[in-house]
Amino acid sequence: MKRIGLFKIFLIMFIFIFLINDSFAQNSKVYFSIKGRKVSIVIGQDIVLFGLYIENNKDQFDRFAWKNGHINDIAVDKNSNGKNIFLACGNGIMRSTDYGKNWKILTSWELTEALKVIIDPNNSNIIYTATAYGIWKTTDFGETWSKKVNGLKITSHTYTFCIDIHPSNSNKIFVGTADGVMVSSDGGETWKESGLQGREINDLKISPYDPNIILAATEDHGIYITKDGGKIWKQINMGLYSMTMYAVAFDPINKGTIYCGGYKCGFAKSNDFGEKWEKYDNEIFDKDITKIAIDPNNSQIIYAGGMEWGLWKSIDGGKTFKCIAEADGKVSSIFISK
Repeated sequence: MKRIGLFKIFLIMFIFIFLINDSFAQNSKVYFSIKGRKVSIVIGQDIVLFGLYIENNKDQFDRFAWKNGHINDIAVDKNSNGKNIFLACGNGIMRSTDYGKNWKILTSWELTEALKVIIDPNNSNIIYTATAYGIWKTTDFGETWSKKVNGLKITSHTYTFCIDIHPSNSNKIFVGTADGVMVSSDGGETWKESGLQGREINDLKISPYDPNIILAATEDHGIYITKDGGKIWKQINMGLYSMTMYAVAFDPINKGTIYCGGYKCGFAKSNDFGEKWEKYDNEIFDKDITKIAIDPNNSQIIYAGGMEWGLWKSIDGGKTFKCIAEADGKVSSIFISK
């Protein structure tokens, strides 16, 4: 009987420790970058507020990288526990392999104006960047890069604003350009049109639960959705207050819930794949929202950033927001690690 009692005690302790460790393992970490400030900069003054910020505690951030305002996007290797970080910058791609303490530029003068960077979800050695001059790819963790523009029209297609990778088929990649959506089925070797030609694509996201569902935010034409992998697109603007939209996002937990942000229209949410949008009368209702990120472990936690308004956070699914960092900074990217 005593052995049974001791066994129960040890079992309860084991379960408790497992749950505690699991809860810590589920904590997300937020990364964001500041690209500009609305406060005038004094020539010669050391402005240390530009650069990359990494969360060190709840809503508290340490600044990394260098003192310039040219970080356009952030990607963190999910297999490195935050150790390996890539930045898309005006002068190319930067990499840190020590949690942001030291940085190495990986690209030459040929690869500049990097706008987006994304790591293959199935192979961390493969990384893509969308630039003002087309798509570039590395297969050796950033040491060497090759240009992938076969099928992209010069200027109209090579100005690539955004990129996303099919979650289970890494050879399938979608790119948003100044002239519609392009798709590759062979890892970027060749590209073909995938709809919305004549539309300038500001953001593009593949659904985490159905890769046939893709959202696109456009300049002057609002939001589009496809549910068949890019064959047919539908405009979904009912309830939106602007047709110039900068950011879209899928709720990682609740299927059918999507979000968007745009020009002086704040943040909007839909629970039915965009058939109708709800615009909350909250603290950012009239602000330019250019970046949206949803906590993958708790979709009630939402981060938004934009033109000269800092990083904002909601803990109630977007109903209310609070500025948590750099209130006069232009947030150029937000990344949340699992």
